[in-house]
Amino acid sequence: MYQSQRETGGLAGENDTIIRRYAIIIISDFEKNFIFNIGRKSMLKFSGINISSYDTKKMTEFYRDKLGLPVIGDEFEAGRDYDSYDGITFGNKEGEPKFWIWDANEWKKPYDGNVCLIFDHDDLDKLYLELKAKGIVLDPPKTADWGGQELVLKDPDGNTIIIL
Repeated sequence: MYQSQRETGGLAGENDTIIRRYAIIIISDFEKNFIFNIGRKSMLKFSGINISSYDTKKMTEFYRDKLGLPVIGDEFEAGRDYDSYDGITFGNKEGEPKFWIWDANEWKKPYDGNVCLIFDHDDLDKLYLELKAKGIVLDPPKTADWGGQELVLKDPDGNTIIIL
């Protein structure tokens, strides 16, 4: 049974010291989070974008095969029969934003309009040549109004993709 300092006349032993250290760390972390979040009712974290498409197979093949974006999950594990291409998830690392392609024929297109996806790449000229070789119609990288280089293209559904 844990005894207080007052009951033991001092420290209750090594376990008491360890417990105090952890308590100080926990309180310290709580204070940091509390102070950081003062005045906020909740934290909003961006997790991704939904894209509705009437041709999810074509969209999946474009993003996976032509742009080389990784599919997250087991949708395309060897030997798995997956024909619907509904809810395919694209992304990089766990915890980073991702996007999903949903079958608008099944779920009805939930909104109007297109989306604009932004990606980063370290060599736009090289990427331009690679994408052109894969049959994607696009112009060479251009200097944008804000001064940086952009490579702009469209996916099969007409959504704009800007690569910085």
